[in-house]
Amino acid sequence: MADSAAFEAAAAALEAGSPLTRLEARGTLRIALKRAGLTSAAAREEVAVAVERLLPDELATRGVPDANRICRAIALALTKVAPAPDAPDDTSPAAVFRRLRGG
Repeated sequence: MADSAAFEAAAAALEAGSPLTRLEARGTLRIALKRAGLTSAAAREEVAVAVERLLPDELATRGVPDANRICRAIALALTKVAPAPDAPDDTSPAAVFRRLRGG
């Protein structure tokens, strides 16, 4: 399974904004996504929710300073990623996460 554009953008922003290496940044992001029940092929909206709700704890666990600032930078990077086309079914994972996020 290929990584999504959202995963790539989030991982690059995490690596650029933190002391984590490329491998550490990608692995930490994968762990946060896994905790959300997602994979690295997740859509932009799903990655955004995992970054907002789960990634700060993962970064704090790893001793990364200013995790909230880093997560805001990742969220900004994700806004530049094209959204995945919505499925007509409102029970799709993207629709569920959008509702959880309040959108």
